[in-house]
Amino acid sequence: MSSHPYPAGYCRRASRHEHLLGVPTLLTSAADALEVVAAALHVPERVETIALLLDDDRRGRTVVVVDGTEPADSLIEVVECLCDAMSDEGGQLVVASVRPSLGLVPGDTDRWLEASAIADDRGCTLLDWFVVRDRIACRVADLIAEPSRW
Repeated sequence: MSSHPYPAGYCRRASRHEHLLGVPTLLTSAADALEVVAAALHVPERVETIALLLDDDRRGRTVVVVDGTEPADSLIEVVECLCDAMSDEGGQLVVASVRPSLGLVPGDTDRWLEASAIADDRGCTLLDWFVVRDRIACRVADLIAEPSRW
């Protein structure tokens, strides 16, 4: 399992209306995606889901932050909702579930597979799902040795 620590002092509170300055807009890797997630992450950490909506060229279109996503299955609902919203244009997305007190939980690999299938069914691609705890992001697909979609 790979984990990606955020650079010390990099995380900051980003207002939901503030532009995320200095973060990549063309995402070519998980590391690029994690830079954007780190910029959008609430400090101190709290339960939330951060989604990066990308076009087919992997250029950032929107960062969506959903507060209060305590149930682990919230991932499924967030992916369904966002893919439905993107269905006319298609696109790609990256999701990060921030779980300050839990981190990875049983069933996350099944959630990854289900969320990926939901995205595919709706004409989107779920590139990655990270679970964040204590500024460490774990790539869920690594748990089942799935190759990178980047």
